[in-house]
Amino acid sequence: MSTHRTPPQLLKGKLNTSSSEPDLFSNTLCDIENVSSRGKRPRMDESANSQYNQPSTTVVFEDIKKELMQMLSSWKIEHDQTIASWRAEQTSTLNRLVNDMTDLRKQMQQYSKTISEIEKGMEFINESYECMKTKIVSLEREKSVSLDRISMLEKQIQDIQTISRPTSVEIRNVPLFEKNNETHNALASIVQSIGKTVDMEVQTSDLRDIYRVPTRPGVSTSPSAIVAYFIF
Repeated sequence: MSTHRTPPQLLKGKLNTSSSEPDLFSNTLCDIENVSSRGKRPRMDESANSQYNQPSTTVVFEDIKKELMQMLSSWKIEHDQTIASWRAEQTSTLNRLVNDMTDLRKQMQQYSKTISEIEKGMEFINESYECMKTKIVSLEREKSVSLDRISMLEKQIQDIQTISRPTSVEIRNVPLFEKNNETHNALASIVQSIGKTVDMEVQTSDLRDIYRVPTRPGVSTSPSAIVAYFIF
């Protein structure tokens, strides 16, 4: 395909004139060279076209790399946030556990102290109980000895009273008066009444002493005897 254009009119006029120029061929070539060629893009084959229309492999890899880096960066940020949140929760939980353990330790120490005080109190109570038990056993023994001694003394008194009774009279089966009314004069009036019954006058001045024989409660249900001592 020829790329030369038709010479311009100016050149044709010059060629038709009879005047001659000394360097016609040289000027013609210059004019021809000064004429711009038609600006047409050279045709490319299909492979070149395809390569021009589609991005290169390096660009694709760079895009994929950028996307992967963005994804990894985003994942790293989320992962760091998750780890930070989990770490904060774990730290808070551990702090609560430590505080709870501290409180439990204080409570256990207080409980141990209280238990120790209770044990000391129980030991004191046991010692006091054993001491009281020993004293009670000793008192019971002393009581038993004292009762035996009292029984012996009462028997001796009864024997002495029996020996000294030539001037005394014992009156049995006389009902008991009320405690507040059974006085010396009340018993003397009973002896005087009995004396009148047997035609024997008894004066209060004739009585040296008069009393009711004491008895232990629950030994006998019948009233005890009245003993009256006379003056001769």
